[in-house]
Amino acid sequence: MPKFVSFLSNFAFDLFAFSVLIFSSCSEDSGHNPFSVTSNGKFPDIPEGIKMVDISGGSFEMGNHNNWDAPAHIVTVNSFKMSAHEITNAQYAEYLNETLAEGELIVTEEKVIAAKGEYSGRVYLEIEENWIVYSSGEFKVKPEDKQRWPVTKVTWHGASAFAAFYGLELPTEAEWEYAARGGQQLGYGTADGTLNYSLANFGLTVGHPTNVGSYPPNPFGLYDMSGNACEWCSDWYDPGYYRTSPCENPQGPQSSDNRVDRGGSWATSKGLNESAGRDYNGPNYRQNYLGFRVVAHLTDQLEFYRSSSAQLTKLFL
Repeated sequence: MPKFVSFLSNFAFDLFAFSVLIFSSCSEDSGHNPFSVTSNGKFPDIPEGIKMVDISGGSFEMGNHNNWDAPAHIVTVNSFKMSAHEITNAQYAEYLNETLAEGELIVTEEKVIAAKGEYSGRVYLEIEENWIVYSSGEFKVKPEDKQRWPVTKVTWHGASAFAAFYGLELPTEAEWEYAARGGQQLGYGTADGTLNYSLANFGLTVGHPTNVGSYPPNPFGLYDMSGNACEWCSDWYDPGYYRTSPCENPQGPQSSDNRVDRGGSWATSKGLNESAGRDYNGPNYRQNYLGFRVVAHLTDQLEFYRSSSAQLTKLFL
């Protein structure tokens, strides 16, 4: 279940933030909108080091004229927050330890599996030949110098469950591309929209992931939007979706066999690192180049505080 703030120590703050959220939800248009509850862009109780960056909504040209990414079309997305970096091994290990303590995981020699909930029986993470290991009843990152590498070998279910646990989400494909383009219709999600080995980790040049944030950010302040690790999106994949998708806040098709992933990785060629470049895999797929980042919307945080308010009511009545 989602992780909540400490109610006693944060009681006054929670009530204030909840009241602000209620006011905001009444005064804003419907849809996804940004909301910050702390001055440094972090939301309560998310793992250390996850900084959420404000992404102001707007319109952009999504896709291009290549077969996989066509047709190019104008899309509008509402404002949201996105994690500046890909989720790291250390952050995912922290999540696994918290959910393990709540009895939500089954651990085998090779895999971490959901024990209950929406994804019960689904694999979250491959731990065989991975940097996250399970030892003496605890998840750890070994060697320790891999803590800031992006978590990989994580399935779509494992990425989505991480996000939901902290009241967050995976980005939609449209949100991801809008963010990658940096508000400037950039061809690549790099500092200047070009791609070379000083701006991104791609094309097997380094031969493995690097610490998140090792390369300059794009104009929105987002790191590794091209290269390092491919990133799961929330959408199902349909090669023809762009021809019928809505112009505002598209959420992807209703169903499919595959989920979208974006951004290219340390192992992929230049084309998949394009802002418009689309890729897809089955939701149970995991590989050493596939990870994720998270987004936040006002509606997510409103539900977070509604749940917190209910807990407070039980506590003090």
